Amino acid sequence: MRTMPQLRDGAKSIQMTSAFYGYNHNEIIADGEMYDMQNLSGDQYPLLTLRKKRGISSWDLDGQPRQPLTGIHGRDQLVFTRGETVFWNNSPVQGITVSTDAAMCPKKIVSFGAFVLIWPDMVYFNTADLGDTGSMNRPWTAAAGGITLQMCRGDGTSYAGGDIPGGTQPPADPQNGQMWIDESGENDVLRQYSAVTQEWVEVATTFVKIAGTGIGHGLKEYDCIEISGLQLAGQDPDAKLEQQVSMLNGNMIIYYAGDDYIVVSGLISQSVEAGGLAGTVHADLIIPDMDYVVESNNRLWGCKYGLIDGQVVNEIYASKLGDFRNWRCFMGLSTDSYAAGVGTDGPFTGAISRSRRPLPGACSTAAGGAWPWCRRTCITRPGTP
Repeated sequence: MRTMPQLRDGAKSIQMTSAFYGYNHNEIIADGEMYDMQNLSGDQYPLLTLRKKRGISSWDLDGQPRQPLTGIHGRDQLVFTRGETVFWNNSPVQGITVSTDAAMCPKKIVSFGAFVLIWPDMVYFNTADLGDTGSMNRPWTAAAGGITLQMCRGDGTSYAGGDIPGGTQPPADPQNGQMWIDESGENDVLRQYSAVTQEWVEVATTFVKIAGTGIGHGLKEYDCIEISGLQLAGQDPDAKLEQQVSMLNGNMIIYYAGDDYIVVSGLISQSVEAGGLAGTVHADLIIPDMDYVVESNNRLWGCKYGLIDGQVVNEIYASKLGDFRNWRCFMGLSTDSYAAGVGTDGPFTGAISRSRRPLPGACSTAAGGAWPWCRRTCITRPGTP
């Protein structure tokens, strides 16, 4: 009967490496050398150690003294900030500058499609069109005396006949399409007459045009701005109109915009002409201040812990889908912005975007429990994995 061949044990040998000579990327290397290595160092030869923490380097320009870099970011071309200048592909980007104050450094640089966004300076530039640069914020302030308010359609066109008549009883002998503000209930309702049904039909969504020089410049449909300061002038203003005007303050969605007007959702019982408002009006598109910002799934995600205007902030944010300028757009859509307060105290220590799979319990807080929004983005605190 045949038997299986017998295998003999090979000779055993032990090789000790007592000195590490570091990196040597050649076909033939000596014992103790490494053909490839990552995040390792031979600085403490003969021991093998982790590399030192990376730091911000400096960049020399011809005829100028050496200056440290305050921010650096890798794309297909290198982005970095040196002094007040932003560099792309080793060339200065025209049209934007950044602050050199210690409180504003180091910079947080984020890629968002073709755009490069820089915090906390809130400036951006477009790598596909270097003429497209500027501030991510859009503040606007003007004296209220030059601002007018008027009911309008969603595209900003005025209703025929100017002011819409109002009252507790509808107009007599109405024409098809005629408008009327029904004041018979607790809240005023805009109605339109239909000759077919011979009824006054409620207009579900009403719009107000706010006109003022430059108020709509740089704004587009469905931007969300913060309006403040709208108030009637005079010692004894109409109480109902005053309440309607005050409701135009706050976070408002732009439904249409021209350079000198915006259209928002609202209703006023009569137009307010120039001089009818008092004080100063603000219409600002503002991006929240954040400690860390990352991009994930065509949104920007960020977090903030600390004081803002004297108030304690402990929140996470997400921008509107595909739009890095809008962080307060809440229309009940899947593309809306997102904001939520966080119950666990302590400063944020970092943020990371993972594009392949959701992060499970690794995103839990020190007290336990994962943040519900944390699918591809992880924001950490001290003591958090």
